[in-house]
Amino acid sequence: MRNLTPAKLVVMMVVAMGLLVAVYVGKQLMAKEPPRVVDNTRTVPMAIADLAPGTVIKDEHIGMGRWPANEIVGDILLDKASIVGRVVRKPMTAAEPIHGNALFPMGELPPLTVSDGHRATTIHLTESAAVMSGLLRPGDHVDVQFTPTAGATSDPRYQKIGAMSVVLFKGVRLLAINRLFVQSDLAAGGNNVTLEIAESDVAILRLADENGDLYLSYNPIPNGTSTVTVANPDRPTLEELLQLPPIPEEPVAPQPNVYRSWVYSGSGGRMTTFVNGVPSYGNVGNYDYNGSVAPNQSTVAPNGVNGNGYPNGNNAGGGNPGFVPGAAPINGFNPAYGPQTSNTPIGIPSSRERGTPDSRYPGATQRTASAR
Repeated sequence: MRNLTPAKLVVMMVVAMGLLVAVYVGKQLMAKEPPRVVDNTRTVPMAIADLAPGTVIKDEHIGMGRWPANEIVGDILLDKASIVGRVVRKPMTAAEPIHGNALFPMGELPPLTVSDGHRATTIHLTESAAVMSGLLRPGDHVDVQFTPTAGATSDPRYQKIGAMSVVLFKGVRLLAINRLFVQSDLAAGGNNVTLEIAESDVAILRLADENGDLYLSYNPIPNGTSTVTVANPDRPTLEELLQLPPIPEEPVAPQPNVYRSWVYSGSGGRMTTFVNGVPSYGNVGNYDYNGSVAPNQSTVAPNGVNGNGYPNGNNAGGGNPGFVPGAAPINGFNPAYGPQTSNTPIGIPSSRERGTPDSRYPGATQRTASAR
């Protein structure tokens, strides 16, 4: 190292640096340019979670993701605005492009499908509890309870009961809630529920919806039966829905025992009507009820002619119609035939209403004996 002088050291350093520069330049000259990376993907709308048929797509259901551009073909939708608001027709998988045929056209809902002999009927439920606070979902089967409002009816039979709740249907199918065919959040202002009801029960459900509150409860048994029996399914009544007891029948008045008899006196005769064994005065039937006579005559006036104006045996001529010989009137009263009036002051006024028995008349036995 005796020969290592500062000059030699400087020369060695310069040579080393030259070698490094030569190596670097050589590598740069020999290096190949790396291939350029080409981004062959495109951002498209995708569902952020799996979506079932019947779902109405909302903004929060859709995200944006990248997908190979060469695979974006056919009816894959590229615009989020063309997706939101449409209804899912086919099951959709998360993080995949959305095909147009997987959705119903904008503004179109799935068609309703009901069983034979049934109808789809929508009712409005104001309380969330009436839909079990959102636990029910389309496709479930439910019971329908009916609670009449306070002013639904003034029927005294219902007022006597006070209040009631009636199960109208059991195990009917729930088709949709608020036009949705999948379970979703309930609306705060009330919810529309569509049920599958037998054709003969549609009017019953409508009548109940208009006269009270309806509630749904989950029923795992899909029997779809009605508990209400009505005389005419097209015209049910609130009385039938409430199953009120029948109105008691009013007692029928007993029919009187009525018979007529002819009584002859001398050359004349008259007909007398007896009601329950008591002679009755007035005008009913074809023969002037109790045989009121025509003026100044002792014979019956057929069909009430000329006799209508002479109840209680009145005789406008002042005589004593039907008077039995030897039975003299006393104060206008014939002991054999009952009260008689005349033009004399002592006659008994005929103020009695037609058709009423005269308790003063001695009766059929004495009358027959007097007639003899």
